[in-house]
Amino acid sequence: MGVQARSDGARRLASSDEWSPRSHSERMQPRRWPAMIHLVQPMPGDTVSGGYRYGREIQKRLERDGTGCVTSLEDLDPRALSSSDVLVLDSLYLSKDIAPKLLEFPGRKCLLLHYLPSRQRLLNDGHRERRIRLEAQWLDWAERLLVPSFRFAATLPSSARRTKEVHVTTPGMSRAFRSPIPLLHEPREGEPLCIITVDAISSDKNVGAILEALRELDSHEFVWHIAGDLDRERDYGDAFLEAVERAGLSSRVRWHEKLSPASVARLLDQGHLYVTASREESYGMATAEAVARGLPVVGFDVGCTSQWVIPGANGHVLALGQEEEFRKTLLVLAANRGRLYKLAQGARTMAERIQFPSWDDTYDAFRLACARPVQKHKRTLDPRAPGHFG
Repeated sequence: MGVQARSDGARRLASSDEWSPRSHSERMQPRRWPAMIHLVQPMPGDTVSGGYRYGREIQKRLERDGTGCVTSLEDLDPRALSSSDVLVLDSLYLSKDIAPKLLEFPGRKCLLLHYLPSRQRLLNDGHRERRIRLEAQWLDWAERLLVPSFRFAATLPSSARRTKEVHVTTPGMSRAFRSPIPLLHEPREGEPLCIITVDAISSDKNVGAILEALRELDSHEFVWHIAGDLDRERDYGDAFLEAVERAGLSSRVRWHEKLSPASVARLLDQGHLYVTASREESYGMATAEAVARGLPVVGFDVGCTSQWVIPGANGHVLALGQEEEFRKTLLVLAANRGRLYKLAQGARTMAERIQFPSWDDTYDAFRLACARPVQKHKRTLDPRAPGHFG
């Protein structure tokens, strides 16, 4: 009964606090959309990054509906735009100076904030201070901020929360993660524990903490699948690969770079346990996808993890800094497959109850945030508002 009650609460958080669908009456009201929405972001190759995937999903729908397009900052010509157009700048540009050509743009100016570059852990004090100054310039330039969660919005600089309109446009869940989940089977004799991690190999994602715990599992058969970018922090990635080899775990680690959502979903369906040691998330798309596929989760309390994972029911959530507790939790679950199986049962129940938005839902929220009339009076941050606070 306790699990069901908490699960219902998690469902409400996922469907109401983080995303609010338009009511039927609101859908039926005519709405004047801006002439064009121009989403400005770097043009990447394939990647598992949540921010890039968000941009690609929005791009497909803007182009499908003829309501906007995606371009890079280098190719953007603000002189060709009208005052009714909307510019949405991706947060990847926040570590650069504002391009002078943007200052004269007469239309609506928005920032799509997946993260703040100044919060990267490996920055020295000088670089961090410079990025904070650059972010302040961009925040001053923008009229509206589009963020993935209320929790991330609450961490924005206080000046931005006081003076800007902040709209929550929660990332969607791809269809591949919403398909029927394979049947759960009890652990088989001699079956290796299958651990899944979908994270870039970087200091912020802290995959080294997982490696340190797995080094102590010599007496237990396991395989660790890692889907992530090795090039985001090349030095960190190289050091991590060397650490895997020194630990004698090369034969137990399986690398998967630049997987499609469908491939990630298939990988998750092979797993017994999803593990993330990330120290910084604005939302946690990979964790949300693991929850949607019914995997037990072990991770730190970042992003929206604590809204989806109930300790002891469908996983374990540790406070940031509890590295030793994190290690012990992994060791206990590896040694007690029966306990892990019970978590897996709870994870399947949770997956059935949580209602994540689709990318079409996210697109609706994104477009509505861009088109909403400007508020005459700024309001204080109010997490009770379903889709907006300013």
